[in-house]
Amino acid sequence: MFFKNSFISVKNKLSYTTGIIVALALFIVTAMAFYSSRENLIINSKNANKDYLLVTTAQVETYIESYVEILLSIKKYIDSLPKYQTENFDKLEEYFAKDLKVFKDGSNTLAVYLGFPDGTMLVSDAESDKKGIPFRKRGGGISYYDDPQYNATTRDWYKGALKNKGVFVSDVYEDSVTKFPSFTYSVPIEKNGKLIAVLGVDLLLTSLQKTFEKLPGSVFVFDNTSSIPFASNDKSLILKSYPNIEEIKNHHKIVGDYKTFEYTGVNNGEKRFGVCANINNSSAHVNYVACAIQKQDDLDRLVIKDVFDQIITSIVILILSCFIVYFISSRLLSPLQAIQN
Repeated sequence: MFFKNSFISVKNKLSYTTGIIVALALFIVTAMAFYSSRENLIINSKNANKDYLLVTTAQVETYIESYVEILLSIKKYIDSLPKYQTENFDKLEEYFAKDLKVFKDGSNTLAVYLGFPDGTMLVSDAESDKKGIPFRKRGGGISYYDDPQYNATTRDWYKGALKNKGVFVSDVYEDSVTKFPSFTYSVPIEKNGKLIAVLGVDLLLTSLQKTFEKLPGSVFVFDNTSSIPFASNDKSLILKSYPNIEEIKNHHKIVGDYKTFEYTGVNNGEKRFGVCANINNSSAHVNYVACAIQKQDDLDRLVIKDVFDQIITSIVILILSCFIVYFISSRLLSPLQAIQN
């Protein structure tokens, strides 16, 4: 032991003792700071993810409502037309079809169209724009129409609107031209209880995606049925099979909306925090789930960095403390040393 060595001076003993006490104190303080910092960071991160999720759900709900409103506004316009102008394909072609382009351009959508019980369609889309015409006729087995083999009645947007007896929103799909995620919104058009046509609107998710790209954290939205993310600030997730979705869905089902849960990544074993919320719209019959996730390793790295900085500071304090004690003891003990000499 240092204190039993006769050749070690009193001032050295004081320096060693001070160093040990300071080192022990700094170790305890650093350990407590590590635990406290980690807990505080986790709490703050969970609260931040809930805030991100609130913003995300609000953005998606606004998006859904805005396009449902656009769809129903077009329907309302058609409903307001005299009966003789909306009786069948020919009448709607004559009195309404030219307005399809007006509605398409005004709503900034990919296409606006009417599908009829005989399988035909009146549509304003990118193809009609290329031809310089306000609309085109399609399908129904009519040879001089575009895509004569096309049958509107076999499409999900047509059948879904009839099944819902109201607004239908399709599953997300990749637009064949832009390769971006897209949706179709549709609704039946009836006169005196008779089906005239099904109104459909195709739209891109680009506007919603742009708002997501501005969000911090890691957020995404998926359809509860298909479990495929269609909007996220991580573009690598969009329209891809995400292996952790089922794990996330199970935890969300147990804890409920806006409740944080922990889960382990399926492929890499990473520990993560997650918080989710259902997005339901009764008029559009959608069932989406929005989530915000956070890797625990990211938080630990931040804490470790902070602790490392504290350790460096502690070492500097320890060295300075020993030096100061050594210097002061030298000054105080110098008279005693002179007497001994």
